[in-house]
Amino acid sequence: NSKGYNALPYNTQTQDFVGVIGPSANATRTMQGNYYGHAPYLISPLEGISKYTKTMYSQGCTIGGTSTKGFADALKVARQVNTVVMVMGLDQGQEREGHDRDIISFPGVQAQFIREVAAAAAGKPVTLVMMNGGPVDLTEQKANENITSIIWVGYPGQSGGQAIADVIFGTVGPSGRLPHTVYPAEYVKQVSMFDMNMRPGKDNPGRTHRFYTGTPAYSFGDGLLYTTVSYESLDVSVRSLTASKINSDLKMYKDAPGNAPTLATATFSIKNTGKRLDPYTGLLFAMPPAAGTGGRPKQVCSGDLLGRKPNRLKNGNKIGTS
Repeated sequence: NSKGYNALPYNTQTQDFVGVIGPSANATRTMQGNYYGHAPYLISPLEGISKYTKTMYSQGCTIGGTSTKGFADALKVARQVNTVVMVMGLDQGQEREGHDRDIISFPGVQAQFIREVAAAAAGKPVTLVMMNGGPVDLTEQKANENITSIIWVGYPGQSGGQAIADVIFGTVGPSGRLPHTVYPAEYVKQVSMFDMNMRPGKDNPGRTHRFYTGTPAYSFGDGLLYTTVSYESLDVSVRSLTASKINSDLKMYKDAPGNAPTLATATFSIKNTGKRLDPYTGLLFAMPPAAGTGGRPKQVCSGDLLGRKPNRLKNGNKIGTS
């Protein structure tokens, strides 16, 4: 948790009555996004959480609607339970092929709803689960002291509700990394959607973690763990190449970058210093000279440190990687 304490995972002994609230709290079809086959069954967040503990459900509002009629019931639930999980975000009515959003803030009355439910919870643990594809500005929710944790789940598919519950109650430790930059809402007014330039310019604050010059709500690659890790024995070796050689290699390997020669190698160990056996996925970032100035990237993600499959680290164990 970014507020400095361990809000998750929940314990079924103390979090034994959970309010599952929000327009996607009992979602099934929404979990599938818009590229999917026929699922033999669908497990909603409500169903998944109900396998762990007693629950009370309230939808409260819709994804994009403006009605607040359902607020009262949701606030009542938040006051009755001892823990709250809100499942909010987007659906295919907001984002899909051939239908772009013109805002990146919460649609409808969701932001107001989140604010009121979190306040009604009166200091109880409150987890905000974000079910969406494209980013939604979370600046307000991140700063809200009534919200103790935030989980981004994308559109998690057939057993998404079970996966969400497994992470919330600690059966599985989170190991994912945020795959996009979460910009503040005003970003859409700072750059034209027809401006495809990545680098910052007169009317463009830059795009992605490589070039964005503003302050994101959350950065590409963000992600917390239920354990702690340390990096040890870092060693970096770099080859010296002429500018002409680099330029020729860029042309030669533009269609097959995986075959390009290695310019730098970083070698180090990662040690689990926590108490849990949990998956861990790391990212390696490189910063060029004069990063972020003159159109140069602020950083470049050089890849997944430990491969595509998250590694499970026992307490005190190390994994060496290069």
